[in-house]
Amino acid sequence: MEEQAALYAQVAKALLKGEVATYVYISPYIAQGDRLDDPNEGQPLPQSLISTLQSSDDSRKYSAIGFSQAVGALEDGGEVENGGLFLTLGAIAADPTNPDALSIRASIYRKAGSAEGYSYHLVRDGSAWKLTGATQEWNDNIKVATCTPPWKDTSVASDDLLDIGLALR
Repeated sequence: MEEQAALYAQVAKALLKGEVATYVYISPYIAQGDRLDDPNEGQPLPQSLISTLQSSDDSRKYSAIGFSQAVGALEDGGEVENGGLFLTLGAIAADPTNPDALSIRASIYRKAGSAEGYSYHLVRDGSAWKLTGATQEWNDNIKVATCTPPWKDTSVASDDLLDIGLALR
């Protein structure tokens, strides 16, 4: 179980790279499904995962709680409590072609419309496992662009519109 906790900690740290949130909530169960949004309550994550993460990163506060406890109402934006992040971690999957390689799927949720999922690749390097890369599996990040339509822009004079219309002919 300690080796599993160390593997999951590597993946969680990689998933959090570049994120500034202080609070990180992790589903206490192995996640399953295309979006890792189905916790398998029969398969808990290693109990030592939270302490492993906390001991190696004192800039964050880690907690193992379920999505419904960590995230506000979706109709209100579904923000994570305390401006935090919610992580799910999938099963450790062996590579059938290489006994020294494995992968772990993981996802990060920030708020409604801001989530993504990855598959992390690890290879045994001597007696330790080394994270060698990740593949993004999905991305729900919604980018909202705002602009003022030209017909609403009062700074365009009607003569300019006439010139534009003539130039298009």
